[in-house]
Formats: sequence, C-alpha cells, structure tokens
Amino acid sequence: MKKFDKNKYLKKSKLHRWWQNYSKYFYIGIPYVLCLVLGYQYGKSSYESMTMVFKNNHYVIGNLTYGIYAFVEDTNNINNGYPILKWQTERENN
Repeated sequence: MKKFDKNKYLKKSKLHRWWQNYSKYFYIGIPYVLCLVLGYQYGKSSYESMTMVFKNNHYVIGNLTYGIYAFVEDTNNINNGYPILKWQTERENN
C-alpha cells in the first residue's frame, strides 16, 4: 500500500484556496486586457487608413478599392479571386 503524502495534498489544497480567493480577478482582468488590446488595435488601424486617388479615378481606402467607372461587364473574376479586365483574359486565351 502507498504511503500517504500529506505535503502533496497540502500544496494542492493551498493552490485550490488561492484560486478560490483570486479567481475573480482573472475572470475580470483577462477580458479587460483583451478589450484594451483590441481597442488599441482598432484605434491604431483607423488612424493609419489613407485614401489615395489614382489617375484612373480609383480610390483605395484601407484594403478596399473602389472604382468610380468600374462596371460589372468590364471585370471578370478568375478562380483565384483576382479581378482582371475582360480584354486581358481574351488576350491570354488567344
């Protein structure tokens, strides 16, 4: 039969009591810190977004590109998702 190791169980009970006393700070503190980090990143990204105007009247805002004169019939999406012009696809196919 194994000998009872009281020191091992005392350490476990001390840890359990410590967790019972301080767990509320972890449950409140961890989401609070995550919200601070996400808020900081959101604020930082909103200040870094720039609007650039190109010669062909396309606007780039952040990661989105808006074309003033871009029509649906002028663009075509390949399987990989990159938009290209129809004349480019016709030229490559011929």
